[in-house]
Amino acid sequence: MPSDVSAPVIVVGAGLAGLACAQRMNAAGVAVQVLEASDAVGGRVRTDLLGGFRCDRGFQLLNPAYPVLDHVLNPAELDLRSFGAGVVAAHGSQRSVLADPRRLPARLPATLAAPFGSLTEKLRFVRWAADRCVRSAGFLLSRTVRWPRTLSRRDWWADCGLA
Repeated sequence: MPSDVSAPVIVVGAGLAGLACAQRMNAAGVAVQVLEASDAVGGRVRTDLLGGFRCDRGFQLLNPAYPVLDHVLNPAELDLRSFGAGVVAAHGSQRSVLADPRRLPARLPATLAAPFGSLTEKLRFVRWAADRCVRSAGFLLSRTVRWPRTLSRRDWWADCGLA
């Protein structure tokens, strides 16, 4: 620990929880010092610029209806935007949108045309996704999951009932 730490409260970690804690302590008039091992704040919720690409650490979603949110920040100042269920995958200088066909059916042709996986694998995924649309939540939750999850792709497809 650094020798210059003199605040009565020390917050270890400048991720969202650490920063929110420090903010509340400071607002209550308590002197606080935040210690962070990384080169920047944000913890798992930050974006690094690597070789001209923006790389998110972790996967972040912010639900603006979360009741505690208004006590920590002002959501109206964040310029929040919704997004579709999918991912943009880079391959060479091109980009492909791989979308969940259950939520973005209009993206299905582009997803099937993306240069990832075989057509058979993509069609199996579409079948799996369609099956999940018609199955009850109770059925899906009752399915046994095989562990450890270091399964081959073939075993994973079998677990999903697609092999």
